Amino acid sequence: MRDSDFNLILKLGSLFSFILMVYILLPFIDAISFGIAFAYITKPAYDLFKKRFSKSTSAILSILVLTIPVIATILIILEQLIYYLLNLDVTQLSASISSLITKISIYDINLTQYWAPISADLFKFLEGILNGLLSQLSMIPLVMIKVLIILFMTYYFLKDGHKLLRASLVHVPECYQAHVRIFAQKLNDFYKNMFTGTALTSLIAMVIAIIGYQLMGVPSALALGVLTGICVLLPVIGGWGVYMPLAIYYLIQGNILYALAIYLFGTIFLSFILDFYIRPKVVKSGGNVHPVMTLAAFLIAPLTLGIAGFALGPIIVGAFDSLYGLKDGEVSLINLRPNCELSTISQLDTDEDEE
Repeated sequence: MRDSDFNLILKLGSLFSFILMVYILLPFIDAISFGIAFAYITKPAYDLFKKRFSKSTSAILSILVLTIPVIATILIILEQLIYYLLNLDVTQLSASISSLITKISIYDINLTQYWAPISADLFKFLEGILNGLLSQLSMIPLVMIKVLIILFMTYYFLKDGHKLLRASLVHVPECYQAHVRIFAQKLNDFYKNMFTGTALTSLIAMVIAIIGYQLMGVPSALALGVLTGICVLLPVIGGWGVYMPLAIYYLIQGNILYALAIYLFGTIFLSFILDFYIRPKVVKSGGNVHPVMTLAAFLIAPLTLGIAGFALGPIIVGAFDSLYGLKDGEVSLINLRPNCELSTISQLDTDEDEE
């Protein structure tokens, strides 16, 4: 067999193996993406732990820093929800709603004629949601498997993620390696900014909400504050996803001043200051990311891809932005010089022992 024939077979075999690998991993691409996202989110904690512990121990501790608060939050919210349902004064709530309807009826609005069709549509809507939840019960084993994959991926991305670039460069011609290094550096900066900046903004919102709700005497201030931080991670929803329903609840209860105080607190601190001052400061400190890229990563991608879009969106948009950012002033991946006369870029060299 000639060398050319053997090289052709080797290339075809490599391509076939790559396609099979993509086929195997594609159903779990969302779990892998969340593993990458959580690795970047927990990277600051990992760097702190690594000063005193081994890489494996630091990665485990970093994952615990992320998972323990999430599990504790879920348990607190469930506990508060059960407590609220068990102690719900249905009579008082019904009287409050009746009082509100009576006040509205002063303006000669006949709600009776609208209530029947509205209630019918509401019950159909709730029935659809319930059927959807029941149909999703069969997905619980798959969800648990994906959770385990996310944890393992986060662990190994933290522990061995710094080796990915060096392992990839082995398969890249030497004259192209400088380009790939620049691209990888830009990609790393983008991901660090998007994931870490978003997580930091959520943490700040959580602290502000807990302090504010605690000072105003709102029950379950801790759970509501943590829930606010989670909502800040979600596109469009933000902090108003918690303080608006809370204000409406106290409005229905007839406590207008309390509802107004919660609304003003949320609007000023959890919407205006957070979105127009804190978030830009945090994002700017992590790098220069255009607002359109942020919108595409955290709003358009989840609307298109669903829950997986929260992690896949920044990854896809980050790759596009990094490719587009390789301008003529640096090195272009598209306009390569035929002779490949590129100088070594020492500041982008990666040490195998450093991350």
